[in-house]
Amino acid sequence: MMVANLKAHIQHLLDDKPAQYIIDQYKLADIQPAGSNGYLQEFTIDEGKQVDEAAFLVANGKKLLLQEDYFPLSFSLNKKVKGEAALAMNEAGEPWFKDVKDWLEDNRKNVHYNIGEAIKNEAGKAALKGATALLVYNSGPLADNIHFNQKDTSVATSSIPVVFITKKGLAHYFKDYAATQQIEMNISISSQKRTVRNIAAFINNHAPATVILGAHYDTWKYTKDKAAADTSHCINDNASGTAALMELARILKQSSPKNNNYLFINFSDEGLGLPGSTYWIQHPSIATTANYMLNMDMVGGYDATHVLTVGGFGTSPAWGEVLASVPHENLQVAFDSSGAGPGDHAVFYHAGLPVLAFFTGSSRDYHTTMDGPVSINYDGESSIIRYIYTIIATADNKNKLTFSKTTEP
Repeated sequence: MMVANLKAHIQHLLDDKPAQYIIDQYKLADIQPAGSNGYLQEFTIDEGKQVDEAAFLVANGKKLLLQEDYFPLSFSLNKKVKGEAALAMNEAGEPWFKDVKDWLEDNRKNVHYNIGEAIKNEAGKAALKGATALLVYNSGPLADNIHFNQKDTSVATSSIPVVFITKKGLAHYFKDYAATQQIEMNISISSQKRTVRNIAAFINNHAPATVILGAHYDTWKYTKDKAAADTSHCINDNASGTAALMELARILKQSSPKNNNYLFINFSDEGLGLPGSTYWIQHPSIATTANYMLNMDMVGGYDATHVLTVGGFGTSPAWGEVLASVPHENLQVAFDSSGAGPGDHAVFYHAGLPVLAFFTGSSRDYHTTMDGPVSINYDGESSIIRYIYTIIATADNKNKLTFSKTTEP
C-alpha cells in the first residue's frame, strides 16, 4: 500500500496545484489544520529585483535590446532621461559615459576589487557634477563581471540612472567615439514580491511536547534563473520528501506514540533561502512546545551509490542511543553530526532544537525534466519512511530531548 501511495503522491505533486493535493491528503487522513488560515500559512517573499517592461534605452532613434545590448544596474534610480552625449565628452546637464577598461587593468591582481561599488561611487561623483545618467561600458579585453543583480533587495542607492552597455551594444550603436548621441531612456526596476504558502497539519495527543516533521514541497513549471537544464516542462525538487511526510502523517494518525503531539509542515520555496521554515520559526502558526524536528529532503534516490544520510546526529545526546537501537532494515545509513547543513532543518537547529535530516542525494537528472516519478526508488523510500517512524517510536519515551550545538566545518 505504501508504494502505491507514494507513486500517487509524487505524480500528483507534479501538477499545477500541489498545495491543494497536500491539503486534501491531510483532510482524507482526518488530521486537523494547523496553519494561520486553515491548513495554510500565507506570507510574502521578496525575490529581488526585475527590470520592468516599461524600461528602454534609445540611441539616435534606435532601440537597444535589453540584456543583449544593455541592462540597468540594480542600484539604478528609476527615471526617464533625455539628452545628448558623446563617449569622448561629458557635459553637465547631460548623460555621461564611463569606460571601465582602465579600472580593470589597474586592479587585475586585486581579488577584493568590487567593480559594482566602484560604479556606484562613480555615479555619485558624476551626479554631483551634473550628470543626468551614467552609461558604463568596457572597451578592453578583460572580463568585467558586471551584471544585473536580481538578488539585490535594497532600495535604489544611486541618485541617477545607471546602465551598462554590453560589448555587442557598444559595437553596434556607439561605434564613433566622438559622435554625439541622442539618448533617451526610461529605467524602471521593481521588486518581485510573491505570496507563498506553508501548509501545516496537527495530530493532538494532548502531550506536553510536539515533534515537528517537515519537508519543502517546491515544484516548478520553469525556473526564472534557468537553473534547470530544460525549462519547458514541470520539474521536481522534493516530491519524494513531501510524499514521505504525507505517508508519515497517515501512519502516525493511525498509530502514533502518545508521549508527543505531531506537527507536519510543508515548507514553501526552500530553494530561495529557506523562507518557509524561517517564517514559521518567526511566526509559529500554532502555539506548541517543540521537542525535536525531522526533515525529509529528497529521500527517493536510494540506490547502491546513494546511501541514506542522516544529518544532525550531534544535535542531541539522545540521538546516539536512539539511532543505535533502531534497525536499518536493508538500508545503508551514513550519519553526519552537523545540524547546520543545507535544508529547512537548519533553521530549527539555529533556533535551539534537536534535528535529524534525511537525504539520499541528488541524481544527474536533478532539476531536469527527467527527474520525475521514474527516478524514484519507491521500495527504498518505503524503507526510509518505516525507519523514520521507528526513530519516532523509539524516542517517544525520552521525554523532551536535550539540545546540543555541533561543531561545524
